[in-house]
Amino acid sequence: MSDIRRSTLTLTKQKPKPRKIEIKKIENSGSLYVTFSKRKVGLFRKASTLSALYGAEVAVIIFSPHGKTYVFGHSSVDSVLSRLESTNTPLHGCQQNVSMHARVEDDNDVKSSIVESYSRVHWKS
Repeated sequence: MSDIRRSTLTLTKQKPKPRKIEIKKIENSGSLYVTFSKRKVGLFRKASTLSALYGAEVAVIIFSPHGKTYVFGHSSVDSVLSRLESTNTPLHGCQQNVSMHARVEDDNDVKSSIVESYSRVHWKS
């Protein structure tokens, strides 16, 4: 009898299968703002955790749908971008979306594009 109870308990403790969701732009402006705010906080929290747990230098720059700029950096955005600009090591990860206006040919172009974009926004205010 106890074997039957154990097998029943194991069946009820199974994790649900992950659902595939369609990723699409949110049209409702209220929902868009709320979702953006939550995702922004989550992204900054992940960047902070990455920095705290692994000692990584992290910079996150976000341009909101409403035209505001949000930045997070550890130790600071300026120090991370200065390091990016001065390093000769290749970039790793997704680079095809770095510049929306010009096709970048190599890592130095990507680095320059990132630093220039941040500098324009940072010194504007």
